[in-house]
This record gives sequence, structure tokens and C-alpha cells, in this order.
Amino acid sequence: MTIKFTAVVEKGDHTCIQIFNILMGKSLGNLKLTLVGRNYYDKEAKIDFPKHKLQLWPGYDTTIGLFDCGLLLRSEIQTKIMREDTVLDLLIECSNDRNRNPNWMMTFKLAVLGSIVLTRYNNKTYRIDDIDEESSTRSTFLKKDGSKISFIDYYKERYRITISNQKQPMLISKKKKSIGSVETELVYLVPELCTMTGLTNTMRQNRDLMQDIAQHTRVDPNGRIVKYNNFIKRVLTTPKSSDSLKEWNLTLSNALITINGRVLPQENLNGDNHKYPAGHNNDWTAQLRSLPMYKNIVGIQCWAIVTPHMCSFNVGKFTNTLISVADKLVLNYQNREYLKLRM
Repeated sequence: MTIKFTAVVEKGDHTCIQIFNILMGKSLGNLKLTLVGRNYYDKEAKIDFPKHKLQLWPGYDTTIGLFDCGLLLRSEIQTKIMREDTVLDLLIECSNDRNRNPNWMMTFKLAVLGSIVLTRYNNKTYRIDDIDEESSTRSTFLKKDGSKISFIDYYKERYRITISNQKQPMLISKKKKSIGSVETELVYLVPELCTMTGLTNTMRQNRDLMQDIAQHTRVDPNGRIVKYNNFIKRVLTTPKSSDSLKEWNLTLSNALITINGRVLPQENLNGDNHKYPAGHNNDWTAQLRSLPMYKNIVGIQCWAIVTPHMCSFNVGKFTNTLISVADKLVLNYQNREYLKLRM
């Protein structure tokens, strides 16, 4: 090994701050946090939603930077929504619907292309750009030493993972070869090993689920302060984590930075002959749905709804709800006509 002197890195230099962030990342890793993407998450503190096959992983987004008062650690509370269903589960679900939907593969592609998936064997995220229907897990590729190996054998050899479905088509993710490079390389992924991320439209429409998630993701300022203090305390009291900083003569302050701020008065929202405050929680949904609008506008005098005959019941319920809400806003929807299509 040859060591070559290049330059003196001063405190506050960009390179020095990069080193600090690397050391901070090492310290977080010693807390047994899991790196997913660029942030660290606490898998052991996960919150399960078994009915919806969801998990919430609490975590932290940390960055050390140079500010007017010196070097500071910026920390943000993060929550990662981890789904338990895989891309293969979605593929099977679409395939089982082939009798009713001959274009089931197109439905599968529309649901997957552009989505972000997580590979649990290395905790990396990928964007799905294409699906190679001509390949499968039995397909082979060249290793760095020039030898051929199938995807099934590769994952068995490299990660000790046994792939159960040998006919699933491979997913393709386009990845830049290096930061700033315009050249891309294709990364082939196994659907069975790719966990879906984010929420589906059906999940977003589930009010009970969204309220349960909000209880853990919407943290008020006092709650955030408690979480930040607990995070700092955990770093300082975990020997392996604190020692990795002390090796470089670094430590974290056990107190948050305090600044002087202003409390602005609440804004009033104007309706028709009514004023109401925005509220401390900035939630004026109830007033918005029950009070007339600030300015009367011409409603829709003549309109039509085109719907398949089999959906007419649900469309009727939606239309009645729409008109009910519009009436409270003094917004008139008149002379509607239903056009039912018989397939």
C-alpha cells in the first residue's frame, strides 16, 4: 500500500464536511439502523399493519453542514412505508384475471412501469423502466470472470436465496454508470425479490388506513423535539456508535439549537357573509364543506354522465354525494342526464 500526501483538509472545507457525513453514516450503522436508499431506518421499531400488508419504518435523514454558527447536524424524522407484497404477487394477481381481462399483461405493465421497488437482499431501491417478457429467471448472463450463470443459480450462490418461480419475466432498471454520467447500464431484477413501495390508489382511498398512518407520520413540534432528543441520546449512549465518533475526536451536543422565532396571527378565511379562522392546525375542511363560497358562480346547467351499465350504481352514489356537497357550497348542478353503455 502506498500513501501519498495530497493536501491539508481544513475544518469547514467541502472535503472535510464530506468526511464528517461519512463518519456520521458509520455511526448510524453502528446503531443497527438499516440503510434504504440514502436514509437510515430502524427496522426493529417497525409498525405493522397486517391487514393491509404494510409496515412503517421510522428513520432519520441526517446531513452535517457549515452554517453561520458553525458545523451543525441537520436531522429530519422520516417514515418509510414498506409493503409486504412483491411484484410477483401483482403479476400472479393480474394473470389470474386473464379470463376477464385478456390484456392482463398490459394492466401489469401499467401498474409496474415507473414504480419504485425495494430489493430486500441489499436494501436498494430501483425504478422499473421495462419488462423483458422474453427472459426469465432461467436466463443466463456473463459474470465478470466471463463465465455464464443463470439468475436462479446466481442468487443461490451470491445471496443463498432460492427462487421458487422459474417462469417470471425479468424487470429492467436503467442505472447511470456513475454520478454525472449520461451512460446507463441495464440492471435485471427478479419480480419475486422486489417488494413494492408506496401506496396504491385503493390504499389512499381507505380513510381508516390513512388515519392510522397519519398518527405515526404527522408529528407535532413537541413530538419532534422528543424524537430528536431520543435520537441524540441513542447515538451518545450506544458505545459502538459514540466510539466511532470519538476515534476522530468528534461528538454530538446533547442539546438542540434554539433560535428566536415569531408567532404570526391566524389568517381569516372569507366565505359568503362568514369569516372563520384557519385554526392552529390549519384544518378548515369542515367549514369549507358546510359554508357557502365567497363568491357565487354559475353552476353547471346541463351536463351528462357516460358510464358502463355495470357501474351505474356506484356512479349514481358518487353523483349524489357530489350534488350534496355542492348544495352546501351553493353550487348548482342541474339537469344531469345518465348515458348508460351496454357492453
